[in-house]
Amino acid sequence: MENISKPELVDFLRISDRKRWCFPRIRYASIRSKPMLLQDMRRHFRERWAGKQLLSLVPRNSLLTHVPRIEYNFAKKTFLFDGRHIDVPRASREPLKFSVSREPVTLVF
Repeated sequence: MENISKPELVDFLRISDRKRWCFPRIRYASIRSKPMLLQDMRRHFRERWAGKQLLSLVPRNSLLTHVPRIEYNFAKKTFLFDGRHIDVPRASREPLKFSVSREPVTLVF
C-alpha cells in the first residue's frame, strides 16, 4: 500500500468517509503524513494481493456488507470498485446531492 500516492489515498479516504465505509471516521486531511494515513487505513482494511498488479482492500468489519469490492491496479494506477474503474479524484470532490421537500410529512412510530 506504500506505493499508492498520497493524493490518491486522500481521495480514496474522502470517498470512504462520504459513503460511511469506515467507523470511526478517518481523518483524511492532506496535512497528515502518509504513514499516519496508511496506519488508519490498515486499521479499517486488510490488504490482499489478487495477482501481481492488483491489491485488494477488504474491510475488517464483517458487518459492512454495503462496501463494494475495492481493488487498486498498480499498472494503471487506478482504483476499481466492483471491477469498474472510478475516477477517484473527481468522484471525491463531487458536491453532495440533496433536495428539500416542502410538502407535509407524517411520521409514524
